[in-house]
Amino acid sequence: MLSAPFELRPRLPGMPNVGGGRVAARSHIAITNCFTGSIVYDQSVNFDSDPSSAGAGDLESSPEITWSRNVPATLAKYPVFFPHVAHVFQVRGPIVLVDLHGGVSAGDVLRIYAGADHKAKGPIYLTVTQTQGKYVEAMFSSIAGGPQPAVGDFVEPVAKPSP
Repeated sequence: MLSAPFELRPRLPGMPNVGGGRVAARSHIAITNCFTGSIVYDQSVNFDSDPSSAGAGDLESSPEITWSRNVPATLAKYPVFFPHVAHVFQVRGPIVLVDLHGGVSAGDVLRIYAGADHKAKGPIYLTVTQTQGKYVEAMFSSIAGGPQPAVGDFVEPVAKPSP
């Protein structure tokens, strides 16, 4: 589930959005895994509109003009990492191959949240060791009697803290 409300920010003294016909806004982008309820992406993004010739009381006279350049340019600085559904492809000892490419790098953490039978599992945390083409190699730590990765398990990246 994706939630990204777009809200106007108040005009505060000393802020760059005062005057010049500019309007300020903010969006809080949150992507939630509907199966687990965990947030897999969380980012707040601030926007400053293009200058407008509209009157001071008319904050949204023409949103397609006011936000047409700034919103796409600002969102390009914050790429939303929302990968396809990934699965464990192969398990070899403490190493698993996951069919996930792009968006992760060595040191990132992944989480197995469901088995191939679509039933909740784990969580089992994996640490990415390297990427190999369209697969990601990750390492897991097994605890005696704890859940183990299996081929077909569903995997998602763990959200990184927002800067």
